[in-house]
This record gives sequence, structure tokens and C-alpha cells, in this order.
Amino acid sequence: MADLLTARLIKWNAQKGHGFLRVGRQSVFLHRRDFALRLKEPEVGDLIRFSLGSDRMGRTCALNAVYAGLHSQRMQQPAPKSARFAARRRSPAYLVLLVGLLLAPTMALHKLALHPGATLASAVGLSVITYVIYALDKTRAQAGHWRIPEMTLHLLAFAGGWPGAFVAQRRLRHKCSKTRFQIVFCVTVAVHQLVAADYLTEWKISHAASSQLLEIVAQGRNR
Repeated sequence: MADLLTARLIKWNAQKGHGFLRVGRQSVFLHRRDFALRLKEPEVGDLIRFSLGSDRMGRTCALNAVYAGLHSQRMQQPAPKSARFAARRRSPAYLVLLVGLLLAPTMALHKLALHPGATLASAVGLSVITYVIYALDKTRAQAGHWRIPEMTLHLLAFAGGWPGAFVAQRRLRHKCSKTRFQIVFCVTVAVHQLVAADYLTEWKISHAASSQLLEIVAQGRNR
């Protein structure tokens, strides 16, 4: 694991979402996206714990940043269990959405006429594993340790663990604010919905798409 450093934030541009940390005589670049857990907008004077890395252009920057000051540490303490439970009870909308998203895949699995018990156990088990991996990744992020690759999270979701990922993102507040990650995740869920709907309609969507593609190719050849 890379050595962790602690430094004071000396500059911060809230509009651009980046700033600089003072490490000895050196200024180290810090971007909002490089926070492992960001519960507030960074401010000049915040004490940040991080590991050194490089951005896409090879420049030195801070990675896996977390707040290290006493005030910030208090902010990172989880809310009391009763408060978290109450908050989740007040926000059940995502569960309603999840039920809706599960309708087509569940009907498709039922139509496959596989062993009901084994099918249900496999689906639930994969989602539970995915949820646990999300929880482990968040724990590592909070501790400033090496993270689980995002590709691993995407592969688990694509393999069928997307319901577990869906719940984990909202209950754990993890990976739900990263735009690029959410785009890939939404595409994954959409693919599962499309395949399930296509199977339930006797592959009418695929046949229609294939016919349209063949027609376009034929028109191109005739020009």
C-alpha cells in the first residue's frame, strides 16, 4: 500500500472542483473526484490525508483523499443507527424502482423453466456478493487503502449482481455520484432489461433490429 501523507488544503476552487495541498515546499494537486469519501465541500485550511499518485497527464496529484482534521473526522462518523434507519424508512422510492426493474428479468427467468430454487439462490447470492464487495470498497476508501477496481464492480453487476449494486449504491452512498461510473452501470441495467424483454417477446426486438440492419446494408449496396 502506498504511504499516506497528511497536508493542509491551501487553495480550493469550488466552481472547478480542485485545489492544492501544501506538502513541504511542494503544492500537490487535488481534485474533487479524488476524494474517497467527501461529506462536505472542501475548504482552505482543511487537513487532508491522501496517497500520492499521477493523473492522466502524468502530473503528481493526491489520490484516495479523506478528511484528517478532528472536525472532519467527527463529520465522517456514521450517524446513529436509529437515525440511519429512520432516514432509509423515509426514502423507500429506490426500492419501488428496484421492484419495477426486477419484473422483466424475473419473468424471463421463470419462462426459462429452470429449477426455481437454484435460480433464486443464484440470483440472490450474486447480488449479496456484489453488495458485500461494494461495502468492502467503501470501507477501504474510508481507511485510505487500495480500492477494488471499478471494472470488478461493473463485471459483478453485468454478471447479474446489478440488483445488489443498485441497493448498495443507495444504502451505502457509494459510487452513486460518479457520472462515468453511473453511465456504465445504467447501461448494464438497461442491457439486462432489454434482453429480458426481448426474450419475453420471442426475440421480436432482435428480429426487428436485424431486419432493419439488413435493409440498411442492402440499400447501401444498391447505391
